[in-house]
Amino acid sequence: MSRWPEVAAQLDRMVNQWYETPEIKRMLTVPLTPTRLAFRHLHMTFFGNNRRDCWAAVACTAPLDVKRAIWEHEKDELIYDPRMGKAHVTEEDLGNHKESDLIPGARAAFYAWLYCARESRGSRASPARTYSNGGITTGSSRVAP
Repeated sequence: MSRWPEVAAQLDRMVNQWYETPEIKRMLTVPLTPTRLAFRHLHMTFFGNNRRDCWAAVACTAPLDVKRAIWEHEKDELIYDPRMGKAHVTEEDLGNHKESDLIPGARAAFYAWLYCARESRGSRASPARTYSNGGITTGSSRVAP
């Protein structure tokens, strides 16, 4: 018997609780100037790419029902998401940018998440379910003013 529905519901609650923290509330109120928007886009593109690596690492050691859940989630993000008209991160998104273009703290976090995903076993290492406007989070839309 799969516990994934129970785990997924708990993760959804945790993600929504995270959006209620003072730090995230503050971040979501900062106006996105063109410079900030470009900075955020660059970092979120690499964040999305890092998530794909982390989910793959978790799937390697996860039980079969968790592998299926990860694959179902990752299909649209890696191949084609009809909501976006493309995959979440493409080679064109990455363009000529390199990880060295990121601020050091972001690179450190990406490497730490990947390390945790590789070294932990199964669903304990699951990257946080981070969705913006994906139907799981409530009131988390991030739109430029």
